[in-house]
Amino acid sequence: MSCLTPSELMENPELAVLEILKTSLGVAELALQAAYPEVGECSERCRSEQEAYVFAIRHEINTLEALLDEYVESLGRLRKRNGGFA
Repeated sequence: MSCLTPSELMENPELAVLEILKTSLGVAELALQAAYPEVGECSERCRSEQEAYVFAIRHEINTLEALLDEYVESLGRLRKRNGGFA
């Protein structure tokens, strides 16, 4: 998500909260990565229950970020179809 303009926020105020959520998810993922650097993209590398949870949480973070991106893109498509109004 790029920096939101005042007009975008007036048209879709939920974008502010979604931006905060995306930022929070990014911070959470970085913190998990720092705490468990050995947990990569492959679940077979998990040696402990905590690492398995970290892997699962990181996967869910990525899924939620993708959904948020899709939602914002759909607002853009709707705004384009409606001549600039979502």
